[in-house]
Amino acid sequence: MSLWKAGTKRKPETLCSSGEALVNPGRGWYHIYTFRLGKPDYDQLKWLPFYEEESLVLVRLDIADFRERELDDKALSFGAAVFAVMKEHQKDVILRVCYDTEGKGMEREPASFSLVLTHIRQMAQLASEYEDVILTAQGLFVGSWGEMHTSHFLEEKQICCMVERWQEQTLIPLSFRKPCQMRLMGEKERIGLYDDALFSTESHMGTFGEKRKDAAEWKEPWCPEDEFSYLHSRREPVFCGGEAVSGGEYSTKETIALLKNMQVTYLNCVYDDRRLKEWKEKKLSSGESLYSYIGRHLGYRIAVKKVSRKRDVLSLTLENTGFAPMYEAADLFVEYGDSRILFPADLRRLGSGETMTVSATLHGKETKGTSPEPIHGKSEVRAGMARKKDGAAIRFANQGAGTTLLIRKGEKLARDAD
Repeated sequence: MSLWKAGTKRKPETLCSSGEALVNPGRGWYHIYTFRLGKPDYDQLKWLPFYEEESLVLVRLDIADFRERELDDKALSFGAAVFAVMKEHQKDVILRVCYDTEGKGMEREPASFSLVLTHIRQMAQLASEYEDVILTAQGLFVGSWGEMHTSHFLEEKQICCMVERWQEQTLIPLSFRKPCQMRLMGEKERIGLYDDALFSTESHMGTFGEKRKDAAEWKEPWCPEDEFSYLHSRREPVFCGGEAVSGGEYSTKETIALLKNMQVTYLNCVYDDRRLKEWKEKKLSSGESLYSYIGRHLGYRIAVKKVSRKRDVLSLTLENTGFAPMYEAADLFVEYGDSRILFPADLRRLGSGETMTVSATLHGKETKGTSPEPIHGKSEVRAGMARKKDGAAIRFANQGAGTTLLIRKGEKLARDAD
């Protein structure tokens, strides 16, 4: 039901789901931006191509020039300038620090493990100054493309030591290349997964193994089915993303199922062009391309499905039709007059395909205004979501919704979605 009067030029806001692609923080497609810290190029920062329809960037910092020495002040200052530009343009950063960008990991990384640890400490200290911008750091610097393979430094003790060095300096989450590498850390929090070989082969080029869990060691790679179960069994949701690669044959149904099973939040929108072209050419029964559908459902996609009020208690039923939960804390609120009422809800618990009903007393806690006013007469009530760390607006996936959603105009509450 529309709550806007006939004749208005504004799109009607309803509790029906929207087919619109939403630009929300912390999810979606990304482009890669590469910077060489050993050769600072500040002019490069002036001409970076940014995309309004993307909230994410993958920042790749090449530190190959320092394979025999510590990072110097010029390199660290340039790194800080890179992060500052991303913050200025309101882009969430997926960080990749690497010694190699050509698939020559063992040739490019330092001979000394202690130097790797020094670089991790230096970069973690720098990144900690921009924790509000960086979503996750992929890998631990070593290996080809910084992807934690083809490296001298991937023994269990070395991985644990590198993680410890990073987490001593910053709270920024790390993402590992394989679930079996995650298991080396036990149930340590703030550990995610990046899969840069999605759909390439059945094992995703070694992301998974072939053995069933029952026939394998705890720290060995398991078959995809058992690894998916492991990812879902973690105490906290596993932040996951990567690149889709050509090679394996997947139907539309299988493609969507895999992205849901892995709770994929972000994907490269440039590589692999063959796989992306295939997705763009495949059409769903609605006529929408598979590529468009995937883009709309990466990460979380939350809509208000029902609004009800009993006396001073207002209830909202939310549905998440995205592939993954929300990984960052966010406020859910309603606004009317000068009042803002917060719902006592942790939106990170709303998983893919799930619904959640939350309630708030209209005379409860407010973040602005001296005291909540009663809702009466022609009061207009709007619902909204905002990321806690920076207040970035999170749009509902409802028809006509802007940064907030109208749920009451005049004396009428929005009706349930059809």
